[in-house]
Order: sequence, then structure tokens, then C-alpha cells
Amino acid sequence: MLWSRRLAFVIGCALLASCGGGDGGSPPATGGGGTPTPTPTPSPSPTPTYSTVAQLTGNQQFEAGCAFFNFSRQISPNFSAFSDNPFSERNELRFAAATSTWTFVESAQTNPADQRTFAFAPADLVASPPANTTLYRRTVGTGSHELRLQGAQQTGFVTDYTRALALSEIAVVGSADSQRNDRLCVYGVPTVAADTFPAGSVSYTSLNVAGTATVVTGGVRQRTFSLTDSTATLSVNGQAGTVAMSIQLVGREILSDGSLATTTTTLPALTAGTGTISNAGTPSIKVFAGNFTTGGFGLLQSQFAGAFFGPQGREAGFTFTTGPFVTNSSISEVLEVAGIVIARR
Repeated sequence: MLWSRRLAFVIGCALLASCGGGDGGSPPATGGGGTPTPTPTPSPSPTPTYSTVAQLTGNQQFEAGCAFFNFSRQISPNFSAFSDNPFSERNELRFAAATSTWTFVESAQTNPADQRTFAFAPADLVASPPANTTLYRRTVGTGSHELRLQGAQQTGFVTDYTRALALSEIAVVGSADSQRNDRLCVYGVPTVAADTFPAGSVSYTSLNVAGTATVVTGGVRQRTFSLTDSTATLSVNGQAGTVAMSIQLVGREILSDGSLATTTTTLPALTAGTGTISNAGTPSIKVFAGNFTTGGFGLLQSQFAGAFFGPQGREAGFTFTTGPFVTNSSISEVLEVAGIVIARR
């Protein structure tokens, strides 16, 4: 198998927190005309009702929050990582029931003139995808576009209202030096602004971390790590309108042949942060955003942003980015980190 495609496969599985078990990330059933944004029933009831992702039917349009990873030999530094903040203002995942086609729209709302679309039809389905994943791949010139839709199964728990996807854009298949862009996104059935949270502070008990951390020296990528062994905490205080989170970064190196190292590496810092909850979008949904405050990243470009999903914010998903974090100033070594967290309580 060609190196870049093998690496894309490993990165896709590494970016998505789980590649085993679950419902296979199946598209919504056709017909019915469901919507990922629930409407209070009866209106204007103070208790909204929600469909799970699996119950959705017909055409769909999901807002997505994404972490981005860019690699290029033509620029310096030749690797960069950043997250899309705030949630729900830039990217969308759309499903057209009549053609069973998924379309990822980049800069869907903030920069319509700069919109990019990536469409995947049934003919692009890969016959033997990883478990818990629907995989689309299509050839584009000398390269390829790949879309991985993760199912409900996370590592150790199941989500009803939240999903993750990975989108890879590879310029030249088979070239280790190929320009490539990876997007790791969270989307689902969002918590509407009219909904309420439980009183006081409530912690999420099940969490998955996914993403990558890359060591860059003198502008050149040296090592890249999958972050799926990392751990996180998240709590919400509905009365105060705040969230608190932390991430212990643990990496598993992505080796030159595309495989993952058998050992893990504890990365430099325990990152923690606080943020505020707000309502955004049309129709209005509950989102949150904040900055890391401890662990050495606080003074750098470090932030997180996400949304709540399902009744009373039962589930949550957010993107995060930290860096460039200087790990060795004598050799201009920095760490670039970006990823997502999916949580359930």
C-alpha cells in the first residue's frame, strides 16, 4: 500500500478516538425530513425534545467545529495545527437524502466567497472500512480526498447526540513529502438555547481525546504523535454559565511507516482552562469557549471552543489548540498541538 495512503489511514484512525466497535457511522435513513437542530414541542415548551443522530432522517445540515493540521515542504514551519473558533460559524457537514451524498463545506458562513466543498457519493464508499467508521475515498488529480464518519462508539462509551469526522486532503498519493491537510471535527444534535442545565456544577464522566501533537525544529517537522491516549476532564456550571476543563497530553508516535509506536510519551504540560457559555447561531444553540490558564500554555495561542449536544447538554464536544509551545529554545524546538474532546455525563 502506498505510504501516504497508509499514513492517511493511520492518521484517520488516530484522529478519530476509536476505530473499533459501534454502529459503523451509517448515514441517516432517507425520508422523513428530520433536522439536527431540535425544536421545542409543543412550542414554546420549556422542555425541548431531541432526536438522536441515529433517529435522524432526510436531508441534514450539521454545524461542525474542527481542528486543522497542515503539512507542506514549501512553507516554514512545514507543519501547523490550529482549531476553528468559535464553534458553528465556519464549517458544515450536509447530507442530501435523494443522492445519499455527504458534503463538507469549509468557511460555509463566515467567508462565502472562499468556500470550499468536498462531496462524497455512494460510489466513493470503501468496501472494507475500519469498524465503527464509514469511509469515503475519491481520486482528485494525483491525490485523494478521504472522509471518515465515526459511529456512536467512543472508547469505553457510546454517544447518542455527538459524532466525529476526519477529512483528509492529500495532494500526491504515494509521496511522503506531499502537501496534505487534515481536519478533525465534532458535530451532532446541538443543545438549543431554550434548554437548561442541571443546577450547580456537573462533571462529565466519560471523555475521549483525539488529535495530534507535532515537534517542529527549525521549521521542520520531526515527530508527530497521536493523542488518543490522553485524558481530559470537563464540568459545566449552568448557574454561573461557565465550563472548566483540563487535558493531560499523552502521545503515541506515528512512525515513518504509518504505524503507531507501542509505547507512549508524556508530553510537556497538563493544560487546564476555563470558559464561558453563550448562545449562538440561527436557530440559537448553546456553545462555549475559553483559554488555557495553567500548565505552561497560558501565555501562548492556546484556546478551546465547542458546543453542547442533546438534552440539558448531556454530551459535549470541543476543539482545542496549544502552541507553538517552546520545548527547547537552543534548537528552536516547538510543539504544535490540536485536537478534539468528546464527552458524556
